[in-house]
Amino acid sequence: MITGDIKGSRAFDPEAWRIIQRKIKTALTELNKSYSSDLLRDFTITLDDEVQGVLHSPEKSYDIFVRLQDSIPVEFRCGIGIGKIEVVASEITEMRGESFFRSREALESTKNRGYPVIVKSSDEQNNVTDEAINAILGLIATIQSTWTDRQREVVTLCRVHDEYTYSDIARELNVSKQSISQVVRAAHWSAIQQGERAIRRLLQELPAHVRIRGAVISKVEKLDNRT
Repeated sequence: MITGDIKGSRAFDPEAWRIIQRKIKTALTELNKSYSSDLLRDFTITLDDEVQGVLHSPEKSYDIFVRLQDSIPVEFRCGIGIGKIEVVASEITEMRGESFFRSREALESTKNRGYPVIVKSSDEQNNVTDEAINAILGLIATIQSTWTDRQREVVTLCRVHDEYTYSDIARELNVSKQSISQVVRAAHWSAIQQGERAIRRLLQELPAHVRIRGAVISKVEKLDNRT
């Protein structure tokens, strides 16, 4: 379960907020298409400034967070909750289970710790896997907070088009390959890639189950609408 919200949404005037909401809806539509096979329930706006989506497993949760962060044009924070889903319904707001509670708790933790994203897979304090993932997430966030607009633009292209070479990116931005190399180096992109690979490996090792009417089902297929 992923729950995200817009930081400082009340500060926007009504017209600016309508524009932001339109962009959020467009971003969610594209996200739902790109990750359709990974989603148990599509991402949707559940409150005025909140979005939620449900995944079959934790494996792609970090990639989806990054996609949301890059697509939404304002500061966005996110709680990733991992655990059982005990009530499956057609509407996300009617669903219930560990992953929902943990997602909400993780989102609240982002406000206290100042991270853009927190993962919670256990109710135990000092859970080693959660601590490892969140420590790496914190380091990545610290590096990203120093980025210039150009560094963010280049790294976003690297993420979205992992098949691109520096020459491809240079052609798209109409600059030299050497310039792209300098930007990537200054953004510490290589270190971030190592951290992101570690996050993905740790997420892959976490279990995924959905509890439906008393039965636990692992690696759930797309479900029809039932409670």
